[in-house]
Amino acid sequence: MRPTTLTTLLLSTAALALASSCGGAPASARAQQILALTGVAAAGTTVYVANCGSCHGNDGKGTPSSDNVSIAARVKTRTPGEFIDFILLGVPGTGMLGFGGAGGLTDQQLADVYAYIDTVLAP
Repeated sequence: MRPTTLTTLLLSTAALALASSCGGAPASARAQQILALTGVAAAGTTVYVANCGSCHGNDGKGTPSSDNVSIAARVKTRTPGEFIDFILLGVPGTGMLGFGGAGGLTDQQLADVYAYIDTVLAP
């Protein structure tokens, strides 16, 4: 059974509240909106390979161009909102540019990429 948008929103809100109480950074409003969407891992595969794979590797374990930054490991050390914000805004002082601006990825594409990373690359 696929979770409904309401179920996903409630779970995401609870996870963000828990993360905030444990010291995690609060997610931006856009990250919360993205987390409320139902991401489809299969759709996220194509978006990930086209936009993330060249630096982070199609397996998510990193490449020399990303200083071997493993997305698979990072998704487990950040709250979902923090992780989405990294994708949206980029990481200052690194080559990681944000994908949330004009001409970037849509909210649904970002939800799909997150589902792919979370369910396939970081089980």
